[in-house]
Amino acid sequence: MDAEYPFVTHDESLDLQEVSINSRSRPCSSASLIHLERDVELLKKYVIEPFKRISYDEATDLLHSSRSRMKIQIMKHLEHGDDFDLHTRNWISNHFGVPTFVMNYPADITVFYMKPVPGNEKPCIMWTY
Repeated sequence: MDAEYPFVTHDESLDLQEVSINSRSRPCSSASLIHLERDVELLKKYVIEPFKRISYDEATDLLHSSRSRMKIQIMKHLEHGDDFDLHTRNWISNHFGVPTFVMNYPADITVFYMKPVPGNEKPCIMWTY
């Protein structure tokens, strides 16, 4: 999700995105979700539990330390500074059991208009889940 809110802090933006996702999950009827073969209990958990927030560095360390326990191969040659593919992003969220914001990506793999982390020009304030 790429959300833009004027005049809010980074944390406030993440809070607003979380509320936005939660509010979209609530009105869905169980019957509709079951028909679509979706896990209703999982969606309920997403609405109740807060989303996880970790840094890019923490995510990279987690991926390196968990590689031997992974059931599927995630990014064979992951190095610091690589972007995460879809399977890697899904694995991170599944690892924590809730949607996960990964923040402070290296500036080299972000778009030009992302703000740098205050006090450190290398990582940028950016998130994904």
